[in-house]
Amino acid sequence: MVVAQVHALLRKPESCAQPLSFGSLRWSPADASWIAGASSLSLTPQESQLLQHLVKLQGALVSREELLCELWSYPSGSSSRAVDEALRRLRIKLDCAGSSVGIETLWGRGVRLVVREGSS
Repeated sequence: MVVAQVHALLRKPESCAQPLSFGSLRWSPADASWIAGASSLSLTPQESQLLQHLVKLQGALVSREELLCELWSYPSGSSSRAVDEALRRLRIKLDCAGSSVGIETLWGRGVRLVVREGSS
């Protein structure tokens, strides 16, 4: 049990120490929080890591397989609905906060962050 906990800690990606932003999204490392416009986002640690990863890519396309390997430590070639479920929850939270940022899926290729049209 302890060995599994140590392995989980070693797999955990480092938290971002510098502020990040994309569209209306802002990451504040001082209090480890996400702000979407004027609203604070209440994210799980997994959702926060996923959003950090996507924001660091600044709109570049990332495959589900890469997300599984990078954030969930699944071996290459694995299949899981974990990424899809985390993306679904994150989309809902961004929409509820009125964020100008959305998550776009390009079928068979991957996902990326986009600033929605009509948003500043």
